[in-house]
Amino acid sequence: MTAETFRAIIVALASFWTFILILLLVMMFILYRRMSAMRATIEKAVAETKEAAKPIMQIAAIIDVVKSGIDLVGRISNVRKGGE
Repeated sequence: MTAETFRAIIVALASFWTFILILLLVMMFILYRRMSAMRATIEKAVAETKEAAKPIMQIAAIIDVVKSGIDLVGRISNVRKGGE
């Protein structure tokens, strides 16, 4: 193998790997832009879901308070009857 052949192989491999690296960087940039758009859409959907869930959570809290009140009244009536 002569020096010229060796240099040609080195130049060819360096060109090939440079092309692969540039291609990889371009693909990563395109993927990053798509993921950013999807992330923005997901954040918007989550914010809308939180707004929609607020009234449901308030209703659930009211039901929980009423249930606790009923349990408390039941325990008080058991104590008055001579139970626990």
